[in-house]
Amino acid sequence: MKKRVWWGLTLALIFLICFVVRLPAMLVARALPASIVLANVAGSVWHGSASALGIDGIVAQEKLVWDFQPAALLRGQLVWQLKGEHAGQPGSVRALISLRQQALEQVRLSLPLEPLTRFNPTIAGVRLGGVVQLETARLARHEAIQLNIRLDRVSSAMAAEASLLGSYQISVDADAAGAGKLQISPQGGPLQITGGGSFALASQAVDLNLRLKPQGDLPGLASILATLPREQNQYVLNIKRP
Repeated sequence: MKKRVWWGLTLALIFLICFVVRLPAMLVARALPASIVLANVAGSVWHGSASALGIDGIVAQEKLVWDFQPAALLRGQLVWQLKGEHAGQPGSVRALISLRQQALEQVRLSLPLEPLTRFNPTIAGVRLGGVVQLETARLARHEAIQLNIRLDRVSSAMAAEASLLGSYQISVDADAAGAGKLQISPQGGPLQITGGGSFALASQAVDLNLRLKPQGDLPGLASILATLPREQNQYVLNIKRP
């Protein structure tokens, strides 16, 4: 009787190990929140791919590929290398999970701008489009962060045809508590944006003061700019919450 129980447990363990090793990525994809969608998933959770990653109905990444790094097990870590692209720009990130920490390392990502503009009604109403180029060495909770962000080919769909606004460079520095500052500078285009401010992730507080200086006609934006305070040839946009 004991031998049968032992063999039964052994077979069950072998089955469990085989299932985990070959765990289909589709099962994990189905367990994701409704706002996150992986399309055309293939392979396992350890080595697999998806044709696209969608967040809130917007394609955030295409040609997504992930590969488990078994050597990290020697350090007590689970590590995946992920690669994808957006708007033809390749990106990659190293995802790390252990008992003590979860982090994203070696981050070089290209993302759509639109989902990042929904935090403020005025900015969301401008219907901005463009590409966000994000670079940082490491992102983890309770650690200081330094981000380099470039907004490329930012446009507004307020007019009948999308109007190009320009490109911008943003630097972000925050402490381990999530409180920090950001600065923005123009990198060319018909709308110069300069300024910066502070934020606190814990309280979701934001205090930004931006200067917008048009270099010519901006179809569709004139009515919105007219609602902002003006200082000489610049418009002032203050974003403060709470």
